[in-house]
Amino acid sequence: MVEGDHNPVNVCAVIKDQYGNSVNRDNVTFIFDDGSSCTVNVTDGRAALTHIFKTFTKHNVTAVFNSDYYYNSSDNFTEFDVSLIGTSVELTVDNLYVNIHAVVKDQYGNVMHDGNVTFTVDNTEYLIVIINGSASLTHKFNNIGSNNIHAVYSGLEYYYAPSNNDKDINIKSAIVASDATKTFNSEYEVKLLDSYGNPLSNTEFNLTIGSTTYRLKTNENGIAKLGIDFKPGSYNVKIINPANDEVKTQTIKVVSRISSNKDVTMYYGAGKYYKVRVYDDNGNVAKNVKVTFTVNKKKYTRTTDSNGYASFKISLNPAKYTITAEYKGYKVSNKITVKTTLVTKNIKVKKGKTIKFTAKLLNSKGKILKYKKVTFKFKGKTYKIKTNKKGIATLKITKKYKVGKYTITTSYGKLKVKNTIRVKK
Repeated sequence: MVEGDHNPVNVCAVIKDQYGNSVNRDNVTFIFDDGSSCTVNVTDGRAALTHIFKTFTKHNVTAVFNSDYYYNSSDNFTEFDVSLIGTSVELTVDNLYVNIHAVVKDQYGNVMHDGNVTFTVDNTEYLIVIINGSASLTHKFNNIGSNNIHAVYSGLEYYYAPSNNDKDINIKSAIVASDATKTFNSEYEVKLLDSYGNPLSNTEFNLTIGSTTYRLKTNENGIAKLGIDFKPGSYNVKIINPANDEVKTQTIKVVSRISSNKDVTMYYGAGKYYKVRVYDDNGNVAKNVKVTFTVNKKKYTRTTDSNGYASFKISLNPAKYTITAEYKGYKVSNKITVKTTLVTKNIKVKKGKTIKFTAKLLNSKGKILKYKKVTFKFKGKTYKIKTNKKGIATLKITKKYKVGKYTITTSYGKLKVKNTIRVKK
């Protein structure tokens, strides 16, 4: 039997005895109508090979089973058609001046990776080798207006048929503008081309954003840039190319460089993060860039992740803080409130009375901590008092002190709190 009608053709002979049992010895000689032959040993009742034909029409093959002692020799004959695999050329032009691409596929939709494409543009032929399924040509057209691109795929001998395609394009002068989304401190970029697609260098032109018109000048590459220092929002843009008075209008969106910043309120030791999301010049998330955080008069640098987030872990003592995140000159600020987990207060007591000083102990979620030892230091002495079922530790001092102001320090873990005890008359 023969499998496939394209090169390489798979030919297989199934050998059985008169009782229908598979024969597992001797060999088969395949004789092809192109004058070639090949002998293949029989294995598991089959002898198979692949063959490449050099002409594409109806072919035949004769299979002759050769046996010395055990079996009678036998043969069989079959006819079949062999043809080249059809191909097609898809032409695209992603810039009306220079970049031409041809993607070649076979009749089954598979991209070709071999062979070459000949482009004919401006009456000149360019032979381009196919790389990764595509042949590309960079070309500057001689004339504006209607132009034709002709592309011919060479085919692949014995395997793939040649094919071709044509595409008509209209060449005109152009204004190449920046992406429609920009961020603070980025640049809006314009490139001007002449009627043949060449950069319009050292040329003044008008660019209007919103209600303001700017007079800009291109550099030697035909590029002019305008710094974006506008507030977030949408702005209408109008550009006039002085080479042919072409007008291009566009709406750009200015977005914040930093977003997702929020105030943070937490208990001491909760380990929360202050997070910001950072964007590049074109409003895309900025990956693996450095962001500067400033808090409590200290600066810290963190790197954004694959989603553009930079995170600062809050490990501050109880207090209120302002935190600032900065990237490329753009700053945002938020409030951070760290609540204490050791709640105390200043007290007043009359002279001669027992001093009762209390501390309420909480965990990092603000829940009371029962039966934990809290340390008090007063007048050179240290006291360790367990919290009760309400999380309160009470220090009682019966010693009588003179009228005055005294300092008491309360601590649990790394957290320390100072208070005053005022003894009055």
